[in-house]
Amino acid sequence: MKISRRQVLDFLRAQEAPPSSPQAAREHERYLSSVFGRVAALVNEVPPRPGMRVLEVGASPFFATRALAHFLELAPGQLVLVDGAPPCETGATQARWTFAGRDYERWLLNAETRPLPFADETFDVAVCVDVIEHLIFDPLFLVQQIHRVLKPGGTMILSTSPAVFSWFVTLRHLFNRPVESGYDLLRHDPYARHHRLFSLKEVRAMASANGFTVTRAFVTTHPYRNDPLVSLRVRAFKRGLYVLDKASAGLARVLPFLREKAGTQIWVVAARSGRCDATVYPPTMDLRGEFAQPR
Repeated sequence: MKISRRQVLDFLRAQEAPPSSPQAAREHERYLSSVFGRVAALVNEVPPRPGMRVLEVGASPFFATRALAHFLELAPGQLVLVDGAPPCETGATQARWTFAGRDYERWLLNAETRPLPFADETFDVAVCVDVIEHLIFDPLFLVQQIHRVLKPGGTMILSTSPAVFSWFVTLRHLFNRPVESGYDLLRHDPYARHHRLFSLKEVRAMASANGFTVTRAFVTTHPYRNDPLVSLRVRAFKRGLYVLDKASAGLARVLPFLREKAGTQIWVVAARSGRCDATVYPPTMDLRGEFAQPR
């Protein structure tokens, strides 16, 4: 049964404690209003399988994690989390995440440079949403690790936002505004900001070149909810972006060259189908010069 965006939004709001200050309330509502649509899309993309084991890479701040555990009824042992660690961290630390009175397995490590701490062919599904744009050096290493820990035929759901062709990115560039104006490197670690934006073609190439068969590749547009805590000007700007994104999506139905570019969130769903050669980069995005890092 398909889970609606409204169901996801109501569930996530019910799970949150009241913010401690007006500023915290503003930040919480702003973030929640930007992610509930993609959380609903993720939950509906996970193929239900009895007794399946799901790996979520990049779980914090746990919006998607709560939704996966609740709507898919995943018990501890069925849902395992991986979260980031400082770039200088050399190992993996086991922790736990508690939801609905149950403790779920959680690992802290730098997944960009360190192998995932699981045996080969452990999971049925691996989800990685809004992670690769935060990586500094090499997004392909993580994809290769996901391939290793998935069972043959297992599903990878890889997503990133904002799409490099989205109106949000285009207009900010047009007006000479930084795309990541909300991030302050003096107060956040380097992984807090977006370092590279991707096209659907590039994300699909990541999967195809590393032992996956892409079963679905698409771009979605999620609505910007009216947030009474932000100014009318900001609300009007967000609403305008949404109208542009929806108009582009409509044009994409009749203009083939727009089909991979109209929207804000990129999604690639792929099945592990072959061998992963860690020395091969997809020819359309040879990042060895851009993301060079010795191992």
